[in-house]
Amino acid sequence: MSSTTSSSSSTAEIPPAALVAEWHRAAKYPKPSAAQAALLAMPAVREPQIRQKHIRDGKTFSYVRNSNSEALLGQMVGSHSPKPCTHCHIKESGPFEGCIVVAGRFQGACANCHFGSEGKRCDFHIKNLATTTPKHARKRAAALAALVAGEEEEEDEEAEEEEEDEEEEENARCCKGKAPATSARKGVHFASHDTREHADRVPRRAQRLHTMLAVAARQASAAAAAQEALAQTLLLVAAEYADDDGFQGFGGEEEEEGEGGGDEDESELSSLDEEILTLGRS
Repeated sequence: MSSTTSSSSSTAEIPPAALVAEWHRAAKYPKPSAAQAALLAMPAVREPQIRQKHIRDGKTFSYVRNSNSEALLGQMVGSHSPKPCTHCHIKESGPFEGCIVVAGRFQGACANCHFGSEGKRCDFHIKNLATTTPKHARKRAAALAALVAGEEEEEDEEAEEEEEDEEEEENARCCKGKAPATSARKGVHFASHDTREHADRVPRRAQRLHTMLAVAARQASAAAAAQEALAQTLLLVAAEYADDDGFQGFGGEEEEEGEGGGDEDESELSSLDEEILTLGRS
């Protein structure tokens, strides 16, 4: 047999032991390896699923390496990993569909990564280079981040679809004349908010008017005081003129009487003063 099966139908009727025995006869191996013997003792739970890409490329399995036959047996007797490794899921490395692991075998690597004796590249291998080489660690972290980001985008899209469905239901209720309960609660909240705002505005308005009136009263008092001071100043100036010319102020008699009743000019001046004083009293 120059190659393994080109499809799953050719291996469906061949048990693992017979398949490996045929491989060994073609490869002229004297006996199976210890890993092959252990895997042959396990029950087969599935047929090996070959990637369509591997079949289209016309690739064949090599009989030289025991790891290839061990990987095929692991694909048949192992179990699916809950989270596929980076090479199986993202890079699609290896000839098999799915990420299959066998507990306690291949140093933790999956069957795809064990194929071709390259198990150390697997995320599950106990000696994975990602644990020792920063370059591989960065590449692995970036690949896993891209995988997680894709899953999160799907979750976000589902959440957005649910929100759109809820909005459509609310719009349908509004069209039927049934306003959502949340709208009523919002109306009560807005009304109570407006009432509180009006109640707060009234004391502020009264306080502002009180301040304005008090300031006006102080200004009026200051103006009255200024007028009184001006009046006192004018009286003092008038008194100075009276003292300088030798006559009394408002309502006073002349201090000096002229001989023989005074001159006619002085009588005329006195009558003029009387008119000014009368106007001042009025």
